[in-house]
Amino acid sequence: VIASSLAGVNLLVARKILPGVPGVAAALDGGSLLEVGCGAGVLLLQLAKAFPQARVTGVDIDPTGLAQARQAVATAGFDGRVSVVEGDVGTAVPAGAFDVVVMVEVLHEIAPDIRPAVVRGCARALCAGGWLVIVDETYPATLAEARMPEFRFPLQTGLEELMWGNVVPTREEQERLLRDAGFGGAIDRSLIGEGFTLLTVRKPA
Repeated sequence: VIASSLAGVNLLVARKILPGVPGVAAALDGGSLLEVGCGAGVLLLQLAKAFPQARVTGVDIDPTGLAQARQAVATAGFDGRVSVVEGDVGTAVPAGAFDVVVMVEVLHEIAPDIRPAVVRGCARALCAGGWLVIVDETYPATLAEARMPEFRFPLQTGLEELMWGNVVPTREEQERLLRDAGFGGAIDRSLIGEGFTLLTVRKPA
């Protein structure tokens, strides 16, 4: 259900957002991409189709979803170019092996106490000069923000996520996670649609 509800977002990320990040399309022309929290592989396949010259890897901790992802990869005929890895991003993939790391609608589902380790794992997986691209919601940090139109959707989503035990991060937390992981350069932030946040940041060269 979740995968189908995000189908439009996944397509947007693969076909428009990533190619629109300066340097990403060039980096993936023969480069490598890692999706963190790949689940059943829906976005993974979209990424493989959008970047036919790239090597694509998905990592996740859920063996059930990964079994579906492996089947989907095999059915699509991408066995030689797309791989799926079970485990934590901080240890399951080689350090410095990827030009681009993406995390779509995953950050808010990670328990707050382990988010720093996951974002550090993303930084570890990137090569020097590589890009981290995050799509997620940003929860309002103040009453004034909660009244702004761009926070209407994240506010509603955040309340719903609480029922699942998930906490949508604020802007301050997002940026603190990136800084603490070693991303010292500019953090580009933009709004997608009615409330998805696009964060892009580059690992120091």
